[in-house]
Amino acid sequence: MAGGLKVYGIDNPQNPYLVGTFTEATQAQGIAVAGPFAYVADGTNGLRVLNVTFPNNPVLVQTFTTTQARGVTAWGDYILVSDGAGGLRVIRAFKNLTDYLPNGTGQSITVNATRAGIPWAQLSVTQYLTSSTSTSYYLSNNGGITWEAVVPGSPYTFLSPAGSSLKWKAVLSTSDTTKSPGVDSLRIIYKFSP
Repeated sequence: MAGGLKVYGIDNPQNPYLVGTFTEATQAQGIAVAGPFAYVADGTNGLRVLNVTFPNNPVLVQTFTTTQARGVTAWGDYILVSDGAGGLRVIRAFKNLTDYLPNGTGQSITVNATRAGIPWAQLSVTQYLTSSTSTSYYLSNNGGITWEAVVPGSPYTFLSPAGSSLKWKAVLSTSDTTKSPGVDSLRIIYKFSP
C-alpha cells in the first residue's frame, strides 16, 4: 500500500473521509482490528501493532519480527499472522498496553496425521522469558487426547508409539502482569514408522 496505513471515517458510508495516517507501514498487506489496537501485516517490516484509540493519530506500540507478514486475522484472544516462508504465527492479542493475562495456551492443529505410528519427536523453540515468566511445552501423538510434557531441544519418546496424529501445545505463564513470555518460533522433527 503506497503511503502506508490510512484510517477513514465512515459515518456516512457513501462519503468516507481521511481521518489519520501511519506512514511507516510501507509494505502493509493486511490489517485486523481488535479493541484499541490495529495489527498490520507489513511484509518484511514485520507485524506492526498500533494503538488506534485516537484514529487521527495511530501510534506504533510494538513490532514483531516476521519473515514476510502477508495477512493477519483477529481470532478471540489471538492474532494469526500469515508469514510466508515463516508459516502461521500465533500471537496473543493485547488487552491494553500494560496488562497481560496470567496464563494462556497456544495449541497447534494437527502437524501430521498418518497411518504410521509416531514413536518420537523433538520440539525446538526460540523464546523470550524473564524471571517472572515461563513456558511449558507438550506433545501429543494421538491428536490431543493425551499430552506429554517435553523439554525443548531434547528428543522425546512417546509412552504409546502407536499414535499417528501429532500436535504441540505451549502453556505460557507470568507472575507479573506487565510482562509476557514470548515464543518467536517453534519447530518439530519427528519419526514415523509403518
